[in-house]
Amino acid sequence: LRDARARRSYEKPSVRRRRKLKEPKINFYGNFSLKAADPFEAAHVDLLLPPSSPFRSRITILSSVSSTQDHLRSSLPTPPAVLAAEIQTAGRGRPGNPWHSHTPLGLWVSLLLEIPSAQLPLLSLLASLAAADAVRALTQLEPTLKWPNDLLLKNRKLAGVLVETISRPHQPPLALLGLGLNLHQQTSDFPAPLQKSAISLWQASRQRVPRGQMLAAFLENLTRRLDQPAPEAMEDWRQ
Repeated sequence: LRDARARRSYEKPSVRRRRKLKEPKINFYGNFSLKAADPFEAAHVDLLLPPSSPFRSRITILSSVSSTQDHLRSSLPTPPAVLAAEIQTAGRGRPGNPWHSHTPLGLWVSLLLEIPSAQLPLLSLLASLAAADAVRALTQLEPTLKWPNDLLLKNRKLAGVLVETISRPHQPPLALLGLGLNLHQQTSDFPAPLQKSAISLWQASRQRVPRGQMLAAFLENLTRRLDQPAPEAMEDWRQ
């Protein structure tokens, strides 16, 4: 009997220790597990794009920038160029409103494009359609478009598009196209004022869509939309 009690006395601390190891809940996007949970690398996105894509080998992914739009504007690489970031410390939407993107829980990306001047007024619409195409293809969700630049799910903001231009002497302006798309946020990841007006794909569908996969789908659909006749694109937007 004494031996049995001694064994129980000896075993209990060990059991308690094992239980404590099980208690912490691992956040899918905790800093220690981010790279394993959702690796975000340009080479991987390249592999997901078709060989004919104009964006292959034109993608840069940085760990942190103030704003992907501002970084592309100041660095001015040869277009087409794609710059994505794990986080933005000063992300912004339109008109100059802050975009909450200081966590790696969404797709934060900007593109530098050289397109015909006549296409510039339609670029926000085409990019919104391309983002909706990508969401639909990867999740079967049906986002709605709110003019001029928002994607909505359940009447809450899923994504926003920002289009700016860079003037050039004796040449048509370059286009700066920014996209912010909420992927993995939970309610507590949004600032309090946005918790009832913003939504992520995870909240809407309980699906984890990798950032690289979403970026590749967006770029592929944007390429197709840029080649689409304007009347067809307008009809798609109305629908």
